[in-house]
Amino acid sequence: MGPSPLDEVDLRILGLLTRDARLSVRAIGRDLGKSPGAISERIDRMERAGVIRGYHAEIDPAAIGYGTEVFVGLRTDQGPYLEDAIAQLSTVPEVASIHVVTGQWDVIVGLRVRDHQHLRDLVLSQVWKVSGFLHSETLLVLESHAGPPDWFAKVAALE
Repeated sequence: MGPSPLDEVDLRILGLLTRDARLSVRAIGRDLGKSPGAISERIDRMERAGVIRGYHAEIDPAAIGYGTEVFVGLRTDQGPYLEDAIAQLSTVPEVASIHVVTGQWDVIVGLRVRDHQHLRDLVLSQVWKVSGFLHSETLLVLESHAGPPDWFAKVAALE
């Protein structure tokens, strides 16, 4: 869907939900001085427009044994091989993200693994076996910093 026009109230709702997706419409309404019905209508509209794509729990991968984050740049044959590679990678449980990109790589794959041995086994048995595989480079993440949860409000203010 194309961009949806958002007003200040919509942006404030998104900001609150970004910080805590479990907030009730009643709590959001209290915070913004609006009725729960008005807040519910706005949230429904943003969901229908695809602005809000879902709600989720944020899990700490390290707390469940997957503390090593890795990115793998893949070069593949073009055409149907690229689509096949993406489909194959999508079935690997440790794959956290897949990005088709420009530049020296065709695909950047984000992985979450237990340790270096797990990474080795995964690269050799899964990544290097995708259709049209030509070359890869593995990048071990030393530290990650997420952008601010309300980045959209800052961007919207520029328009």
